[in-house]
Amino acid sequence: MTQPQLAAINLTGIWQGFFSYPNEDPTVPFGATLIDTSSGFTGATNEICTRGPDRGAVLFGIIEGRRQGRDIHFIKSYEGKAHCRIQYRGLSNSDGSIIEGIWTIRPDWSGKFVMVRSRRMPARQQVPFARAG
Repeated sequence: MTQPQLAAINLTGIWQGFFSYPNEDPTVPFGATLIDTSSGFTGATNEICTRGPDRGAVLFGIIEGRRQGRDIHFIKSYEGKAHCRIQYRGLSNSDGSIIEGIWTIRPDWSGKFVMVRSRRMPARQQVPFARAG
């Protein structure tokens, strides 16, 4: 089997991930949906808040990013929290199914993250779309 070309990697899909804080707090799981538009992508995230007054609530975020080859850069902004913009910088594996890197809010507050794309359903299990008209 040949390796995929870097330009052919498409980040569109459902992702599951974890991020860690720079202290002893437990890692936080999150979900993400990405839509790749060639070198850029957009998407949405969700996670359970583990800190502060919103602890236990579901937080939703919007992401906008770009990629160049395997280098991935995006900013996540939480809905209703315009002041909180988190920068993510990572590297994908060769087939674009895993992204690992560092998130940063400010120079003294950052941590690691990893995202794994959910597997695609086998062709026999995919549901075809009906054509209109």
